[in-house]
Parts: sequence; structure tokens; C-alpha cells
Amino acid sequence: EELRRQMQKSQQAMLEKDQLVERLQGDLAETNQANANKADQIAELNAELQDSKVSLGHRAAEISRLQQELEAVRQETGWQMEEMLTLKQGKTQLQALASGLQQ
Repeated sequence: EELRRQMQKSQQAMLEKDQLVERLQGDLAETNQANANKADQIAELNAELQDSKVSLGHRAAEISRLQQELEAVRQETGWQMEEMLTLKQGKTQLQALASGLQQ
């Protein structure tokens, strides 16, 4: 009788351990799936980040090009201003000369 009870206890303990192992295996499978989902999300975010970096690189190149164009326009404007001053000075001198000739 005692042997039978101990056998039943042992069988019950083994059954409980088997159930615990099954539950833990299920928990592990859920955790693995959650980790896989997070890895997919990280991969998507990394891809978006790379796209953003490429876009920023293109924008930086465009800004640099526009800055070069702006500098060229500034230089051209400076030369034009110098030419205008020279022409105004020449006009003033011619007017003074014409005024002197009229007298």
C-alpha cells in the first residue's frame, strides 16, 4: 500500500513537472516570437534611418550647390556695383567737362 502511494505521488510529481515544462516551453516560444517581432521592427527602423541619411546627404549637397550659386551671384553683383560706380564717376566727369565747355 505504501509503495502504491509513493508511486502515485511520484507519478503526480512527474505529471506536474511535465506540465511546468510545457508551460515554460510555451512561454519561451512567445518570448522568442516577441523578440523576432522586435528584431523586424528594428530592421525597419534601421532601413528608415538609412533612407533619412541618404535624403539628408542629398539635401546637404543641394544646399552646398545653392550656397555656391549664391556666392557667384554675390560676386557678380559686386562687380556690377563697381562698374556702376565707375560709370557714374565717368558720367560726373563728363558732365563737369561739358559744363566747363559750355561756359
